[in-house]
Amino acid sequence: MRKLNGFRKLRAEQRPEVLEYFDLFLSEYTLIRQILHYFDPKVVIVANDHSIIPRILSIAAADHDSKTVYLQHAAVNKRFPPLAFDYAFLDGEVSSLIYEGNADAPHGRLGAVSKETKIFHIGQMKALPRSNGYKVGIALPLSCQGSDVEDLISKIFTCSKEVLIRPHPGEAEENIRVIIDIINKYKAKNITVHDSKKYDVNDFLTQCFAVVSGPSSILLEASLANCIALDWTSKKSRLYDYYGFIRAGLVEHVETLEEVSAWIEKISLGNKLNNDGAKKHFSASYGTDWQGSEGRLAADILESLVESRFCETENKLFGG
Repeated sequence: MRKLNGFRKLRAEQRPEVLEYFDLFLSEYTLIRQILHYFDPKVVIVANDHSIIPRILSIAAADHDSKTVYLQHAAVNKRFPPLAFDYAFLDGEVSSLIYEGNADAPHGRLGAVSKETKIFHIGQMKALPRSNGYKVGIALPLSCQGSDVEDLISKIFTCSKEVLIRPHPGEAEENIRVIIDIINKYKAKNITVHDSKKYDVNDFLTQCFAVVSGPSSILLEASLANCIALDWTSKKSRLYDYYGFIRAGLVEHVETLEEVSAWIEKISLGNKLNNDGAKKHFSASYGTDWQGSEGRLAADILESLVESRFCETENKLFGG
């Protein structure tokens, strides 16, 4: 009733986006309930807890009396909604602390649920490689402007390192061609473009010993793959330390292109960050026998949940 009253209040304020999303909720919820009725699943799993369709699925599943499970698939931040599942498989202690804080935040109280989510810290679930590459990787954000790419390449095309640029996997083909044209313009023989549509992030990380990016989960993945990671974000940006990697000591940080260029020039294969504690904080399985097998661990626990063999208590598995 409280949520319905909240909707009526927003509707009275003539918020068209509310009506649009409410219509979407009603149509998708009705369809999903029919699907759930037909298949009658014991457990429903989502890997995204903040997009509208997965959230509708989770609500419908709970109303169907299916157990709901959330598998964290990337780094989380304080803008995420509170957990609203029976079980949550999180990377580590950092994720738990963020979600606990979100539940207490003003935006979180509306979404708070009465039932308590059972949390499992199982570590970062991507089977990441152990990097033994020799290149410096640069991961670009989605829809990166051609002028920004040219500014970057103009600063690094004379450096002594081999550089591998990875566009976002969702980047438009025409934008990727712009990147290649800029590299050709500068005759930058030390710079190549990684085919992110054909090859996954593991292929990229395997070729690198250091990775530069803005605020992105790829910095965590690079660190766990034993690469040196550099966050290139201005302290004035609202995205500065978006995931807390800088504060935790997981990554190094620079602000300007000149600093990026200087960092690439000075970094060497022998350089390492003393950040094992930070890695463990973000990924509970780091340094354990389960590192690299987190998916199998999650599958084993899920099988136990489906068969009702697992203890109904919070289990952090690695004492996180």
